Amino acid sequence: MHPGPQGSGATDLLIWSMTARRTSSLDPAVPDRVLFLPGTAFKVLRAEGSVVLMRELSPSETTQDGRTTQDGRNSQGGQRDVPAKFDEIAVKGLEKILDALERTGTDAAAESADPPGLIVTPVRSAQKEPIREQAGLAGLPGPTGRPPYDRAGAGRGRRGSADHGRPGRYEESLEIVRPVTLAAEGGAGTVQVHASAGSTVVVDAEAVQLSGLVLSGADREAPVLDLRRGQSALDGCRIEGEAWTAVLAWHEGTLVARGCRVTNPRGAGVVVTSRGDNVLADTEVTEAGSSAVVVAEHGRLDIRDCRLDRPRGNGVCVNGNASATVEATLITGSGKPAVAVEQEARATLIRVTVTGSGALDAYLTSRGETTLTDCAFSGSGGQSVHIADGAAPHLRGCAVTGAARSGIQATGGARPRLEDCTVTGTPVGLHVTGAATLVTATGLVVRDASTTAVQAADAGTAELERLTVAGTTGAGVRAEGGARVTLRGAEIAMSGGDRPTDHGAGRGRDSGWPGPPARSCPAPCCASAVRWSVRTRN
Repeated sequence: MHPGPQGSGATDLLIWSMTARRTSSLDPAVPDRVLFLPGTAFKVLRAEGSVVLMRELSPSETTQDGRTTQDGRNSQGGQRDVPAKFDEIAVKGLEKILDALERTGTDAAAESADPPGLIVTPVRSAQKEPIREQAGLAGLPGPTGRPPYDRAGAGRGRRGSADHGRPGRYEESLEIVRPVTLAAEGGAGTVQVHASAGSTVVVDAEAVQLSGLVLSGADREAPVLDLRRGQSALDGCRIEGEAWTAVLAWHEGTLVARGCRVTNPRGAGVVVTSRGDNVLADTEVTEAGSSAVVVAEHGRLDIRDCRLDRPRGNGVCVNGNASATVEATLITGSGKPAVAVEQEARATLIRVTVTGSGALDAYLTSRGETTLTDCAFSGSGGQSVHIADGAAPHLRGCAVTGAARSGIQATGGARPRLEDCTVTGTPVGLHVTGAATLVTATGLVVRDASTTAVQAADAGTAELERLTVAGTTGAGVRAEGGARVTLRGAEIAMSGGDRPTDHGAGRGRDSGWPGPPARSCPAPCCASAVRWSVRTRN
């Protein structure tokens, strides 16, 4: 790019693009011409004075008729702020070019500025021209000691905001130190970059966008994608790892990934410890050797419309002082708790679906604020939701189905609040245990519990308002070992077995529900009569 003559009245139009093609190799007489595919859509990011900044929109941001999607909403109607992240990255990259242009002066014949590029480690491919040479991304001498490349379309004056790699597989590592967009010329999946040692891509730049690339690495100690500084936007990429994690966002690195696929049979899929506004959207992490996604230390991550399939560890693990928001995401077949929130971490789960967990759907022990809204858990091989260690999560509108042992268990001084939750088809619906444990539930519904709908033991306390028990073949409410249960406005419809019972030193408390007279426990094993404010029906 060259600055226009001073006072010419011309407008500088800068476009951050993933698909633009230079024609200089075909028509050297017009070195600065750029072509876009028919129907390409653009977004104006900023217009000030004689400068207009624009970004090319990806296909996922436009409808079939070429219109932009409304308000950044996805196909399910949920809010998505990923486009805003892409806008921010593009503006940062284009501003770097503006600064470089200003430094060159205003003479139209002046040498071009030096906008975005790459610094790369030695290339191990002897069969293909390195991808960095194709794209004109070299900033240091190449592996043969040549100076920076000066071929048509790839010289010092051709390093623009969008660079492309020709289809093929390349054995090389890239260290990105300047803002750049790197896209696969032949479409998603046609350019594969593999590193046998070290990370395949290391990002240490303000703004980077990778589109349609396949990144893989064989180093057992290094992540494939190492984000150390700046914002990195991934669109339609595949990352295939063999290390303890495939993607790492740490220090000052920020990840914004959309429409990507991550695999790593030997470790985690994505690990985030950076404080930036990290986003994982419409992305699949499959068959991770440990956890699919980990947010640790002071990391922050939004996970939206993702699929976390068959991780051997957790689907999502949040610990340390990290925070995560997980929305409209499916977690299937996790080997360990599908969702784990520990230590001082904070988590918000909205419309998360968990199925087929090996032993546990959700493990909530964090002392930080944790909320689960409209989440669905089904088919756990053990418990569904386990709350312990003083955690006080708020579950609202959540549904548990078909857990092998119990639906929701609170222990170890936990103090959860349940609001309009349902538990169906588990041996024990709600299990409360431990002297300092208190469960407060409003509108809890337990259906088809084969052993006990609500069980309190070991001095645990349950305060239940508008409890509904239906189809239970065992006990409706069971208190034992000094446990305390308070019922207000409960309705228990038994399919067989016991009505509310008090075993040993358990205590039931009359709540003064303004209905039929309270009934004493009919079970012959009660140590003493207990008054319950409930309506029972066989």
